[in-house]
Amino acid sequence: MKSTSAWKPIFNLNYYFFLLFFFPSTLSSEIVIDGELSEEEWKTAREINKFYEVFPFSLNDASGDTRILIQEDGKGIYIGFINIQAKETIRANQHQRDQGARPPVGDQVGITIDFDNDGKTGYRFSVNAGGSINDGTVINENEQNMDWDGDWLSATSIADTGWFAEIFIPWTITSMKSQKGEERTVGFCFYRMLLSEYKVSATCRGSPYVNKFLSVFDEMNFKQYEVSKLDFFPYITISDDSVTEEQNTKTGAEIFWKIDSSKQLNATFNPDFGQVESGR
Repeated sequence: MKSTSAWKPIFNLNYYFFLLFFFPSTLSSEIVIDGELSEEEWKTAREINKFYEVFPFSLNDASGDTRILIQEDGKGIYIGFINIQAKETIRANQHQRDQGARPPVGDQVGITIDFDNDGKTGYRFSVNAGGSINDGTVINENEQNMDWDGDWLSATSIADTGWFAEIFIPWTITSMKSQKGEERTVGFCFYRMLLSEYKVSATCRGSPYVNKFLSVFDEMNFKQYEVSKLDFFPYITISDDSVTEEQNTKTGAEIFWKIDSSKQLNATFNPDFGQVESGR
């Protein structure tokens, strides 16, 4: 009888290569994703503060208590949320990943981004006041799927006057179609949920819960960055044969190379000579 144990991966090596066309990096120093928005770079960020009520779907003006700050560099997009709210009304309940959307368990902020700006696929990123996250995709205008999990960062903090959130979305989050010129145009829609009033406001005049969503996104231009990423996952598998008292060891590796924003190569390395036998 054989018993098998495996460790996969042993470790993960990440290599990033940044090629910036025409531009230097926007940020002179790195923003720390800690939910505080304390870095000087936030003072020069782009700001969005125009919101519409989308639940209930009235499209009434809902501006005044939410500010969104946006920065960028060769690594990705940095988003800051300033949410004015009485502290005693903040709902900061935590939940497992992707388990806090229906029904919602806390106040939330988030963004859906159409990186190709073609109205076909949106990527959703949200975090609640307690720091719990949801992510997924939107296709066919308003069909949501929570199976997709991306590699992104977020953090939150609570103050007497409200709560704050930071989100970092790397350019390597997904493959993107090539766009000509010095800038990449993306579609986007930010939202905020106020659970104590069970209301949702958004920066676009749409919602995934009505007929129009992806097609009514606003647009924003970012500098054109070409980012390459190499992930290397080595592994080892050890099996014991209790009859022959032999132990077999096999090694291998999986390689994921994101060549640029639109191309990715996946490879598996599993050599026969990686097998080692030993008797007991």
